[in-house]
Amino acid sequence: DHLATKPLQDVHEPARIYLTCYNVLHASRDARASWVLEQAYHWLNDRASTFQDEALKRLFLDNIPANRIISAEWETAHQLEDKP
Repeated sequence: DHLATKPLQDVHEPARIYLTCYNVLHASRDARASWVLEQAYHWLNDRASTFQDEALKRLFLDNIPANRIISAEWETAHQLEDKP
């Protein structure tokens, strides 16, 4: 509920917070898990878009475990939605 009403500001690792929330909700089959994953993915891509250097952007997305996992979970979720 906190994530829905207050953005994550002034926190050290927002991606890990999003990922932890997603994992807990997903494990308990809570419908809010997909919403948290969407928020995490949008936050991640908004942050990545601020990088001018493409190599730094890739490092940010691929070399930080929480960022990489969020992207992978989002892609998996959307691949399942796209299947007939």
